[in-house]
Amino acid sequence: EVESWKDTSKAIRQLPSGPKLFTLLSARPSEPSWHPAIERLPHRIGEEFPDSNLLMIYMANSTEIREVRETEVAMPLPAAPNPFSDILGNAISRGNVRVNMNHGAIADGIFELVSSAFPFDRKLSGRLGAKLTEIVQRQPIEIQQGVVLIHDRVEGIDSPIVCLGSSRQGFRISLLEKPVKVIIVIFVPELESPEEHLAFLGEIAHLFKEKDLANRLVNAEKPEDIL
Repeated sequence: EVESWKDTSKAIRQLPSGPKLFTLLSARPSEPSWHPAIERLPHRIGEEFPDSNLLMIYMANSTEIREVRETEVAMPLPAAPNPFSDILGNAISRGNVRVNMNHGAIADGIFELVSSAFPFDRKLSGRLGAKLTEIVQRQPIEIQQGVVLIHDRVEGIDSPIVCLGSSRQGFRISLLEKPVKVIIVIFVPELESPEEHLAFLGEIAHLFKEKDLANRLVNAEKPEDIL
């Protein structure tokens, strides 16, 4: 056992020399137990022990969550009435959609979107913006080329907040081959269940896959053009 992630390399070096196989069990991004440090660990091991073998195993929490995830991948139209059907309309009416952003750095674009969600709390916006920027730089979640999704749980909100931003020139992220032209920022209530959270992420993914939302965001002159 090690007390923290920082002690991992030291503990490994104390093991007997010779070939090594590392098996890492990880939660999937969007699950409550996921943390950016989990995703950094295999890169760290690969850099410090380049001759070792590495096996990543991503775990599911329950059968129900696996079923939700399969639905998210397939992205079928929901048979029942969808409580998130007006996601875009709500985002526009709240002022959470920004098109044709001209920022040079993705950190500035993220801060603008976070500030649109919490316009009266600059301290919170700054803290969340810095946190999300670190996440997207270290472990970007690209739902399709040029579109990244960042999400976090936030105390004090009672329903999800969706912020959408687009940049025609795009933002550069070192881990991605192509520039990021669309940023999706989602804040969910701190106590929202994993099932509700994954269902909501699936609905967002559906909008981008079935409604060509990325191109509409990039080409829009004003937020209302995406409807």
